[in-house]
Amino acid sequence: MTISELAVKKPVTTLLVFIMLIALGIYCTLQLPMDMYPNMELPYMLIMTSYPNAGPEEVEQSLTRTLESSLSGLSGLKKMQSQSSAGQSLIILELNFGTSLDNAANEIRDKIDLVRSYLPSDAETPVTIKADPSMLPMMTLALKGNRTAEELRDYAEDIVQPRLEQIDGVASASVSGGRVKSVNVDIPRDRLEAYGLSISTVAQMIGAQNLQSSGGTIRTGDMNYTLKTNGKYSSIEDLKNTVVSYKVSQGDGMSPPEVKTIRLRDVADVYEGYKTESSYAYLDGEQCVMLSVTKQSGSNSVSAAKKVRAAMKTIKGDLPGDVELIETSNTTDVIEQTIAEVVRSVVQGALLAVLVL
Repeated sequence: MTISELAVKKPVTTLLVFIMLIALGIYCTLQLPMDMYPNMELPYMLIMTSYPNAGPEEVEQSLTRTLESSLSGLSGLKKMQSQSSAGQSLIILELNFGTSLDNAANEIRDKIDLVRSYLPSDAETPVTIKADPSMLPMMTLALKGNRTAEELRDYAEDIVQPRLEQIDGVASASVSGGRVKSVNVDIPRDRLEAYGLSISTVAQMIGAQNLQSSGGTIRTGDMNYTLKTNGKYSSIEDLKNTVVSYKVSQGDGMSPPEVKTIRLRDVADVYEGYKTESSYAYLDGEQCVMLSVTKQSGSNSVSAAKKVRAAMKTIKGDLPGDVELIETSNTTDVIEQTIAEVVRSVVQGALLAVLVL
């Protein structure tokens, strides 16, 4: 008995089978996670190391080459590339297909630990990153308005970013552009020479007096009290009054030597300012702040994007009236268009099949 004869003799069974297939297709289309690319383990590892205030040659000689010599014996290594720039070292490792990235990451950390003592003391701890397509932003938002760059940055970090990162399916929302407030300490060279100090000495004294540590516990009856010593700066005046050195004056024979306290305000200009801008963001020729939204690995990109758009309406109500939150780009529209094209092709194919039969 052929399939066509079986379908004609048992029409109810055939109808139920097709209804089940249609229901399964609708469920897969609406419920299963959708993304532009499948989950892939790319055989690439990145080792990023920050070395503040160091030139490219110094980064290359004292940091990148040391790490390269240690990582050259990595198991499954196919190719190694490196880039040394001002204050930054980047090493790109290409591994053979089939190599376990988790095992490779552990081996990389072990090899870095072997040469950690040979790295510059000012360099930060190397960071190992797996290459993952899901790390690319799925949506970019812009915050603009008739406000200063620092005000827009504050709105983005205090209001928009926390609300976006609370959305189910969103991993992070990174902020770029704008200006960040900071406390600047400018030390003229002639003042340092006059007091016989160095930049490193002043920095160490500031760091040593800006600490907060535990002071133990006190037990009274059934109650335990935790003590802490709060030595962090709470104002610019506290920073200005930081003692950076002592100077002993020569006595005249009749009176003992006098110890004078040298404070930071004596050798430096301390004031509120802004950090050096490392990124700029513009939309339609106007300065703004950009927010790059990244989804969680394995989550539904289309569903996460819809939740972000719904949350934007609520977030706009918490912003000043002259500040706009605009969606500038996203990758989910292409996914929805692709799925819609597939559904359209299925419907056309089914209709054509019915007409032919």
